[in-house]
Amino acid sequence: MHPPIWAAPVACPTVESSQPEEEYREADDGRRYTKQQFKDYYNSSWQWRWAKAARNPTAPAASAPRRVPPEGSPAPADDVPPAASAAGPVPAEDADAPGPVAAPAASAAAPVPTESSDAPGPAAAPGAPAADHGAAPTGPAAPAASAADPDLQLAVVPIGWEGSEFLTRVLPRQQQALAASGVNFHRATNARAAMDLAYELEEYLPLDVSQFVTFDPRHRFKAPHALVITAEKVLRVTDHNRPPHPRIDLFCYMQTGEVIRLHPDSMQPHTMPWRCNLFDVPTACSEGVGAALHRRPPRRVATSCAAQLGEPSDVMQPGNLLCSREDMTAFCRYDIQSVNWSHVREKLMELGDEDQEIEWSDGEHYPWWLWLANTGKIRDVANDGISRVRVIVANDVISRRVIKSVVVDSVQGTYNIILDPTRDKPKVTPHPRLYHR
Repeated sequence: MHPPIWAAPVACPTVESSQPEEEYREADDGRRYTKQQFKDYYNSSWQWRWAKAARNPTAPAASAPRRVPPEGSPAPADDVPPAASAAGPVPAEDADAPGPVAAPAASAAAPVPTESSDAPGPAAAPGAPAADHGAAPTGPAAPAASAADPDLQLAVVPIGWEGSEFLTRVLPRQQQALAASGVNFHRATNARAAMDLAYELEEYLPLDVSQFVTFDPRHRFKAPHALVITAEKVLRVTDHNRPPHPRIDLFCYMQTGEVIRLHPDSMQPHTMPWRCNLFDVPTACSEGVGAALHRRPPRRVATSCAAQLGEPSDVMQPGNLLCSREDMTAFCRYDIQSVNWSHVREKLMELGDEDQEIEWSDGEHYPWWLWLANTGKIRDVANDGISRVRVIVANDVISRRVIKSVVVDSVQGTYNIILDPTRDKPKVTPHPRLYHR
């Protein structure tokens, strides 16, 4: 349970404080929070978040008088940053795991996640508001025009899936194509049969699950507030039971903007918050999350989202991380297990013997970030994050051998993951230091 933010201001005496003014820093949602609030919300990753957060440039001097409330009484608004001076949060008892929704106006309440919510996604902020499942999400309140420039209009960024091309055009079009095909099938009566039928209808995916089952999918999959539950192909993850076909999963598109991915009897539900680094939002809004997943490295997904919101980002600068350890912890475990060295080995074997270097950093050739999120020695190579990945084929004059390797630039150094055609496992040089985190 998060400690409540100070409630509305009440009358209290003004006391001169000799203690330094508590520092506030700006989080991803544009609001300012204390170090303790960062610790409470981000847990193990709070130090990294705190270090990269912008300091509050308008914090009062340490010698300035401050209003100190009596013990047990709410703090006055003067001691709280503007974004946190609204009423404290009231957890919703029956709410699903909240995903980030529109930021309220400065005068509105600033709720925090409920006790029953899942861990926040990497792009969430310490004060990410809880969802009101009774209404469709809206975009942030548009700020008033600048007094200096009354004609200035700031953009309103919508949040959520309602009205997206995927829901309003793609799904109806796919359903019409299925109906026009004349394919005969019996509607599924349970979750397992629904997954089996989704594989049979792979050619017509994505599809609204309610179109080929006899039960209420929202009730069966415990997502009563979902806008729609779909069956989709995860294009960049191969189904290990039927290679080379892609994985097929169910996706619950929630009113809060989050998406819950599930596969009955096969994997635990995986919640992806709105604006997480796993998929590009514009692609997902037009093609679905299954098609958008793992198209680009997580940090480049973050850059794309920041560009849409007009936020500054230096992620694309050379040497910056393309995937951090924090990003890796947000991956679906099934995807990490499915994208492994055996696939990389096949890609290296397909290359010719002529000297060449292929840039893999952008992820177009292969979703390397899923592979490098694996355990064992690969985890030691990835350590705290990766800034560049490339494939090199070189002819060794001395040994008269062709060496094919994946070169990884990580926080702790550069490593060569070398293909040995006689072995199933790669050779890694230099030997990576044991990663403890």
